[in-house]
Amino acid sequence: MLMLQTGSGGLRALRIAGAGLLLAALLGACEAPFDVEAAERFDPLPSYSQWWVELEECVGLERDFDRIRWYVGESIVVEDQPAYGLWVAPDMIIMKRFYITSETAVKHEMLHHLSHGSLPHDHPTFARCTVAQVPDSAACWTVDPAIGAR
Repeated sequence: MLMLQTGSGGLRALRIAGAGLLLAALLGACEAPFDVEAAERFDPLPSYSQWWVELEECVGLERDFDRIRWYVGESIVVEDQPAYGLWVAPDMIIMKRFYITSETAVKHEMLHHLSHGSLPHDHPTFARCTVAQVPDSAACWTVDPAIGAR
């Protein structure tokens, strides 16, 4: 393993760059190119576990919440469109910083994870279980930042 000696600012930059490389490497799980600015790992907010339970009950599926690796970025762009969240198979959810408290946005990405990406965006479960407006796209990413944080 190669270790670099850097100051605290350099180490933070190195961690952010490493997270960006990890995200880029996982791009193959989703067929759309994406870019996440200043991605960093974060612990899920306490409300996420309650939202997960509600989502499992609504959908009728169960999956291990603790397997999800959460990342937050300043911006997420997928195929040149701004996005509020992104699920990357098998166990990664990336949220735009502004939306980490949005129940609608977080549940939307959780539903991708819970269903293993098998439900298209126009599936009624999205509207019924995430309180979300249904995005126009049926791709593996989310592109409706106009909903706003709730």
